[in-house]
Amino acid sequence: MKKELLIFAVFSLLFAGCNNPLMEKILGSDKKDGEKPGVYYTVTFNSMGGSEVPSQRVAEGGTATRPNNPTRFGHRFMNWYSTDSFTEPRYDFIYTPITADITLYVKWIDKSDPVLLDLAAILQTMTPGPIEFNVFGGILSPGGAVGTTGADYTIIEEGGINKLKVDEFAMWGPGFDIMNLEVGDSVVVKGKYLGCTDDPSNGIQIITNSSGDWDYSTIIRLDLSANQSFNETFFITTGNGDIKIRTNGMYPWASPGGNDHISGYCNSFVIEQVMVTMSN
Repeated sequence: MKKELLIFAVFSLLFAGCNNPLMEKILGSDKKDGEKPGVYYTVTFNSMGGSEVPSQRVAEGGTATRPNNPTRFGHRFMNWYSTDSFTEPRYDFIYTPITADITLYVKWIDKSDPVLLDLAAILQTMTPGPIEFNVFGGILSPGGAVGTTGADYTIIEEGGINKLKVDEFAMWGPGFDIMNLEVGDSVVVKGKYLGCTDDPSNGIQIITNSSGDWDYSTIIRLDLSANQSFNETFFITTGNGDIKIRTNGMYPWASPGGNDHISGYCNSFVIEQVMVTMSN
C-alpha cells in the first residue's frame, strides 16, 4: 500500500508542473522571487571602462532591455556589441532572442579627435569589389530591414579614387544609416545619384531618427536627375540618433534579374564622402 501511495504522490507532483514549490525543489528551477517558472539567462554588460551597468536576467527566448547609456570621461558612447572586437553590427535589443548567458561590450570613441567618421579616407584603404557593409568604424550600417540589407554595396574606382556604390533592390529604399549622432554634430555627404531617368520623383532622401522611429518630418529631399552630383552639409539640431541616406524614388525597382520589373538595378547612388564631426 505504501508503494502505491508513493507512486501516486510522484505522479501528482509531475502533473502539478513547475508552479508546485515541492516540484521545483526536486527538479530545480531558474525562477527567482517574482519571476515566472522557466529557464533564465544572464545578460552581462561590460562598460569597457565606463560607469557600471547592472546585469539582467532574461527568460529563455525573451529579449534584453537596452540599458541607459553608461558614461566615460573624454569619450562618446557608440553602442553595444556582442564581441569586444566590434566587427559585427551593433547589438539588436529588439529582435535578438536570449538563448544563453551573454556579455555585451561598449564601443567608445575618444573625443580628443573630433572627426567621428572620414569615410573617404577609409575607402582608400579598401580593395575595389563587393563588400559586406557592416562596420566602417561602427558608425555606418546597412539600412535594410532586420535580417536583410535590401541593397548591394560595392567599392568602385573612379578617377583613381575609391567610392562606395549603393544598389538598392528593395522597394523601401534601404540605403545606409549613419549611427549615434548627437546634437551639434556636423555631417557632410558627398556623392552622385545614378537612379532612373523615367521616374521624376527620384533623388536622395536624408531622414533623421531621434527617438527610435524614423521622423519623416525632418527629411532633406534632393530632387536629382540621373548622374547628378550632390554635396550636402547639415547639423544635428534636435534629438540624438541615426540618419538614413537613401534614394527618394520607390518605382521602378528590381532585384538583379528583373523580378518582373526591370532587368537590373534601379535607384543607385555613389558616395564619395561621409564626414561626421563631433560637437564636443
